[in-house]
Amino acid sequence: ELTHSATLLHDDVIDDGPVRGGQAASRVIWGNAVSVLSGDWLLTRALEIVSREPAHRDALPPLLATMRRLVEGEVLQLSLRGSFAASERDYLAVVIGKTASLFGWAAAAGAWAAGVAGQVPAALVAFGEGIGIAFQLVDDALDYAADPGLLGKKLGTDLLEGKATLPLIRACEARPGLRDRLRALVDGAADGEAVAAEVIEVVKSVGGVDAARAMAREHTRTAMAALQEVPDGAHRRALHEAAVSLTERAF
Repeated sequence: ELTHSATLLHDDVIDDGPVRGGQAASRVIWGNAVSVLSGDWLLTRALEIVSREPAHRDALPPLLATMRRLVEGEVLQLSLRGSFAASERDYLAVVIGKTASLFGWAAAAGAWAAGVAGQVPAALVAFGEGIGIAFQLVDDALDYAADPGLLGKKLGTDLLEGKATLPLIRACEARPGLRDRLRALVDGAADGEAVAAEVIEVVKSVGGVDAARAMAREHTRTAMAALQEVPDGAHRRALHEAAVSLTERAF
């Protein structure tokens, strides 16, 4: 959770994000410098916690790899921002790096901390990564179709930040002319709010939101199959219920 919080602090600085969870983002209240340094402190603290116990030794290398993958995912997303030229493969690479990698590590962390090796933590990593992909797909779908009051931010935030998520990528495939409107948005030749409202309607009308939801369910099914490799019990059932609620949420 410390690592996750650190990524949110850094993301809001990189994205110039004004809102986080319906409240003013840290960077708005305290400034970018404090937000970046706070995120750095949280990352180092997370590493300290994992490394100080000998029993946690199996969890540390995967955590270091996860932090690397988080950065790589962010760099890839940043390189694509504003062009709206991202392919579905590019999009999934960003999601796997920025979101799924941390879900995977978190899902297996308890097994590593308990000294479990082999098939169980590997299955939990696969489960977590699958759910992470599904979670992000739903999150990106909600940016075009949720109740803004429940979502805690305006619809079309990703679009206005220059991010091409799966619903938009599918819409551009169905309506090639949509990219012209998006280029006008990037060039400052069109009103952002007006273009966002127009694009949101196109995304919904061509099934972009439904496509993201459908893909999320596919990844959830794959994750659930991996979870079957974990011994049955209250904890496995809790993971199952949490996964279903995450991927079927409406805000």
